[in-house]
Amino acid sequence: MSTVIEPRRPGAAHAAGELWRSRRLVGWFGKRLLEKRYQRTWLGWVWLPLRPTLDVAARAFVFGSILSAPSEGVPYLLFFLIGMSAWNLFEESVFWSSRSLELNRRTLRRVYVPRLTMLVGSLAIGAVEYLIYMIMAALAVTYYLLADGTTYLELGANTLAAVAGLALIVLLAQSFGLWLSVLGAQARDVRFFLRYITGFWFFLTPVIYPLGAVPENLRWLAAINPVTAPVEMVKYGVLGTGGVPMAPLAVTLGFIVVVATGGIAFFRRSEAAAVDAM
Repeated sequence: MSTVIEPRRPGAAHAAGELWRSRRLVGWFGKRLLEKRYQRTWLGWVWLPLRPTLDVAARAFVFGSILSAPSEGVPYLLFFLIGMSAWNLFEESVFWSSRSLELNRRTLRRVYVPRLTMLVGSLAIGAVEYLIYMIMAALAVTYYLLADGTTYLELGANTLAAVAGLALIVLLAQSFGLWLSVLGAQARDVRFFLRYITGFWFFLTPVIYPLGAVPENLRWLAAINPVTAPVEMVKYGVLGTGGVPMAPLAVTLGFIVVVATGGIAFFRRSEAAAVDAM
């Protein structure tokens, strides 16, 4: 039996086929990324639920209790939890995608594996933290059911919008990741700038406030924000607040098509050079 080694063929279709054949590596790289994040910490895996809990407690207290941000008739804690879960999935997926190649540089130097498996595996942290947010939301729903006699949830056909919103968030994060994973492997500046950018981006996205609370003269900022529509879709699908904003949704879809199309070409062309530079 002989093995023939051929150069990789260009194109997104071949990249997708290569990713599918190596799909078992996605889970392995995702687990490895989770382990790396909490290595050399005193609390270890305790940080996994602790970080989101502390983050929610601090922000919900500041924006809900001190600043009295509007929440469209839903208790602010629940309103914030649903919006924050969607935003955190985006933010963490984008950030860790920028480090997906760099954190696996030793593996890449020893053996060839499809680099896209590392990029997709970087979704693990955001996905696990999303589940933790959902557990906190379930506890909040239980509390309000016992205290107020209602869950404040509006589940039904509109819930499909939440599923679609989460899918858009993942696609958007991976589209950016195609660029950032290569750039992040070449320079640490990317991860430093990224935290500042997403920190500012957070306040431009209707997470701590409803879209309807945005002043008319600033609505254009919400409309061109590609994360606006997915976050609003998640809140609408779970809480029944707001709706599916069509103009921001068109912007989101446009971003995904343009950024992903250019990103896959950039990734395939530059991934080898990025690995050599590490």
